[in-house]
Amino acid sequence: TLKVKFADFSMITRAQSLAVPIASRAMIAEVGRAILVRVLPVPIGVRLLGLTLSGLDCNPVAATQSSLLL
Repeated sequence: TLKVKFADFSMITRAQSLAVPIASRAMIAEVGRAILVRVLPVPIGVRLLGLTLSGLDCNPVAATQSSLLL
């Protein structure tokens, strides 16, 4: 989910669900950019831009998830 808060304190959110698990930081960035492109150009200044991941699999054994750790 992408959240955009504008200079006038209005806010919009846009979300995208995927059929496959996200396996890399690059994929997170790619999906985030794809959502952002749908709201561009913005009508006024942006004061906050946030990207939220949800529906995560909390299985610590999964090798693909360990690659997302900072």
